[in-house]
Amino acid sequence: MSWTTPGGDFGPTSASAIVGSDNGSIGIWSSAIMVGEVQSWLDSPASNFGWIVIGDEGRGSTARRFASREGALPPTLQIDFDPPPGSVACCFTEGVCSVELSTLACTDAGGDPANPATDTCEPNPCPQPLGACCNLDESCSDALDRLVCESAGGTFQGESSSCNQGNVDCGLTPFVDALPIPPPLAPTGTRADGALQYTVEAVAASQQLHSELPPTDLWTYNGAYPSFTIEATVGDPIEVTYINNLPTARGQRGSHLLDVDQCAHGPNYYGDSARISTHVHGAHVPARFDGQPELTILPGETDVYEYPNNQDAATMWYHDHALGITRLNVYSGMAGFYLLRDALEAGLGLPSGEFEVPIVIQDREFNPDGSLFYNPTLQDAFKGDRIVVNGKVWPFLRVAQGKYRLRLLNGSQSREYSLRLENLADPARVIPFNLIGTD
Repeated sequence: MSWTTPGGDFGPTSASAIVGSDNGSIGIWSSAIMVGEVQSWLDSPASNFGWIVIGDEGRGSTARRFASREGALPPTLQIDFDPPPGSVACCFTEGVCSVELSTLACTDAGGDPANPATDTCEPNPCPQPLGACCNLDESCSDALDRLVCESAGGTFQGESSSCNQGNVDCGLTPFVDALPIPPPLAPTGTRADGALQYTVEAVAASQQLHSELPPTDLWTYNGAYPSFTIEATVGDPIEVTYINNLPTARGQRGSHLLDVDQCAHGPNYYGDSARISTHVHGAHVPARFDGQPELTILPGETDVYEYPNNQDAATMWYHDHALGITRLNVYSGMAGFYLLRDALEAGLGLPSGEFEVPIVIQDREFNPDGSLFYNPTLQDAFKGDRIVVNGKVWPFLRVAQGKYRLRLLNGSQSREYSLRLENLADPARVIPFNLIGTD
């Protein structure tokens, strides 16, 4: 729809098309009417003051997914057109390129015609300034071409800028904190039948997730994020007592560390936002002990679960599963490894001890004071802007020469990862590794 007067109402719809049914899909369409009206806008800008792209507002789910507030990928409109004869690519400061109608129009606008002459800005023919670049991982690179910086997803800091300048701040420095290794959870007792007993307590805790961040308030199991690792053996059942000792913060029972969207099923039904229900992801267990979302434990309450461990060895993890607030509880820190071992695995001669490294990868977003940021409105998907590994943002691990076994877990809510081994001295070199198994 086009604006026919400045700030006025919209004109009639010029063209419509079904773009796609999936959120984030790319739709490409055109029509003679649309092409004609966009060309008219270019030729006669005094009679057309802009355009708006709308979704099918008669369908609530479509309108919500199309909106920029809730949609994971706000829509963008790209218009391709052929410049008229005589047009030139015009270069401005900071290497910005713009197609102007003539050489005179370029110089009148304060630019310089591209050399060699061309009538397109794709690829950009203009000389690019060199300066500091804030990379996606928030590291800083000096003397980088602006286009090279931005094409890799970085943020150019200005011509002649340098990483050691006081006004260049790329955020959190990567690879300055050592990778934490979650220690095993110690048993708290033994049943009469010999089954080991463990205690997992949901409590509030404060933990520094990066050396340049203030401590972050979390909801955890046993005061650690990620929590202590439960190690069990196939055929040997264990018993876990779960205790909900989450605080009644904000002055009353039922409040949460994060904002709770009451529109979701769960919070709008139960009301109490400090509920927990622990699920061991990948475990073969009776339904009673599977972390049913509605079988929750309130603050001050306790429940006892039994895990038979009658399955193959596996890398698993335990995390909260409460109805309507699972995303909030796990995001707040309630997660830990559950490693199940057997004699077959022990006979494979795999790296063990310090050479066996569990790695849980999660994405988070932080407020300036170090607190967790999470959108208060329920979304289809959440993707944080920083990667947290074993509770540290972009950590490093010093390794010895030899083989390591990495138990990799994607504990993020929505983000997918492409993982590889990379030699920074020779990025083109392919480094192979063996994949033992996957769920």
